[in-house]
Amino acid sequence: MPSVFSLTSNAFSFKRPIVEALRWFVVSALSLAALSACGQPRAALGPTSIQDAPDHRNSWMLGAARRKNLLYVSDQRGGVYVFSYPKGRPVGVLTGFATPGGLCSDSAGNVFVVDTNASSIVEFPHGGTMPIQTLHDFGYYPWGCSVDPISGNLAVTNINQVPSGPGTIAIYASARGTPVILSDPNLVYPYLCGYDNRGNLFFSGLAASPPIEKIWQLSPGGAFTILPINEHFKQAAGIQWDGHYLAVGHASVIDRFAISGSNATLVGTTPLRDAGLVFQFWIDGNNVIGPDFQKGRVGFWSYPQGGEPNLTIRGLPIDLFGSTVSRAPNAH
Repeated sequence: MPSVFSLTSNAFSFKRPIVEALRWFVVSALSLAALSACGQPRAALGPTSIQDAPDHRNSWMLGAARRKNLLYVSDQRGGVYVFSYPKGRPVGVLTGFATPGGLCSDSAGNVFVVDTNASSIVEFPHGGTMPIQTLHDFGYYPWGCSVDPISGNLAVTNINQVPSGPGTIAIYASARGTPVILSDPNLVYPYLCGYDNRGNLFFSGLAASPPIEKIWQLSPGGAFTILPINEHFKQAAGIQWDGHYLAVGHASVIDRFAISGSNATLVGTTPLRDAGLVFQFWIDGNNVIGPDFQKGRVGFWSYPQGGEPNLTIRGLPIDLFGSTVSRAPNAH
């Protein structure tokens, strides 16, 4: 039975048959062993209200999408939904993944989809449905990604090894080829990550001692440092450099930290009201976009003010995880 979308007031509703399946995603790091037994490919379907949409069992994209700025949102059951940005109208769906996780994009508008259970990262051109390449991450479960705006390197957080073992950071030089694998004795599970404008990679992760979630910094030279941020973060806390500060998410709040060397100072908080559990948010100028894992919707808030959402895309599946904004090439 196909899924059905209807478009109304910059949002759409999603109706799908009830399935007898356990949602595989578990936010506790203690349950990561379930990763190896789930995440089978599942078709994601498109809006019947758009007349020129092709066969909804396969990836599709409206022809006009390439000329628009686009928002990509991952659904861990198998699809990546694509919307015009900032209006939030559905323009496409990418399918064929095992378990889509974190998303990121580069300055050319190319989008990287981390496919956790497939141990791979799939790159798509802006508004395209055919991959540019698939980067293999054999032996690991990749979780999040970020592109260094200076070098073009792609960083991937490997949450753990296959079938088990501490996680690592994979660095793909110029987002190509075989990665360099970096690890630290005190790092158990890295979650999501983000580069700043100096080539430093920041990521959330579980430390071995003490065994709690912390925020890490990986320098361009490969040195790991735990930042002195003494707050309790949800597992898979979102991380992004907003141009001035390090933005760290936990549930429905984003904290902003000024970074000086290995020191971090809280400078402000962005409340995402009406949100439940947001993992990988995406900051784009004065907007922050957050897929809500608990409520099956995507919210748009003013940044850094936060407050009530300015726009909400409703009725999506409740396994939403990652997001990224891809700029149309002619918009740069």
